[in-house]
Amino acid sequence: MAEIPVVMELPGIASRIDAALQQFQQRQADQAFLTRCLALIGQVEEWKYSTGPLYDLPPYQMQLMGFSGGKPLKKPFADLTAARSGGAYASGFVGGRHVLTVDPAENLKLSPQVTQYDHEGDLTRATITRQPDLAVPPLAKPASLVGLGETAWLDERRRLHVGVGGRGAFAVYLYRYDDAQRPRHVHLFSKGHVAQSDYELHYDDAGNLVRVTDVLGNPVWPKR
Repeated sequence: MAEIPVVMELPGIASRIDAALQQFQQRQADQAFLTRCLALIGQVEEWKYSTGPLYDLPPYQMQLMGFSGGKPLKKPFADLTAARSGGAYASGFVGGRHVLTVDPAENLKLSPQVTQYDHEGDLTRATITRQPDLAVPPLAKPASLVGLGETAWLDERRRLHVGVGGRGAFAVYLYRYDDAQRPRHVHLFSKGHVAQSDYELHYDDAGNLVRVTDVLGNPVWPKR
């Protein structure tokens, strides 16, 4: 078995986490920054709907937690409110790039979670917020920051995701890709854990993810 990389020993990882946590603190009261997604919604050229966060970063995060990643929905929705009430994730695209996701909601009166993606070459920054203006009816309170993320290629085979949230929370994902440019191994460390988690992703001949196992080969998803 190849040597397993230690996520928290990657060069510069501590400074990346610290910088992200500092930015989280600085952005919490910046309403202009937190509500950028409202204007972006009006610029979306194509909406794709699904039963899970299919297009979000980091890749396959739901399956790594043991849950289904969802499936595409062919059914169109009249608007975001209809999609949310119908239990659908609404992913918006501009120029073929995924720029935001609006999560579904059991209660339309609550502020929905919106993830906005800003692309800078091979770097993608995520801003996760709660948007009271999208509640039904709209709520008279400011938007709130849930989390920030940054996904970047370290080289042709390794992709790093650093995500941060409130109270100093952070998670670091290291994805290692195979010759077919599919994530093959994932190494995850998050605050509050004493050791990292290591996963292997398995695909069928068509390149679809069919299962996730831990380093010992035990099933993570689907659970048996």
